[in-house]
Amino acid sequence: MNKNIGFCGIDCSKCELGNKTISKNAETLKKRVENYGISQWYQLVPVADNEKFSFDELNKGLAWLVKYAAYLWNHTCYSFQTSSLLHTF
Repeated sequence: MNKNIGFCGIDCSKCELGNKTISKNAETLKKRVENYGISQWYQLVPVADNEKFSFDELNKGLAWLVKYAAYLWNHTCYSFQTSSLLHTF
């Protein structure tokens, strides 16, 4: 049985970077945050000073994941055939 296993140990066929799940989820979350207008009222939620964050940075991070999450997998994840490992032992 040939499987591509990344150096991270994940079967590449199940990798959420490679199958674009992370990118799609980031896009869905970004749209929901926009549709609910969270940027207009999130500051009204009482939180400690050390829990505050920049909503603009959240949006930038989500937009980055939408655009580049699959790119990371395609350009930085190298896998090897597990069957080839069996021949080395």
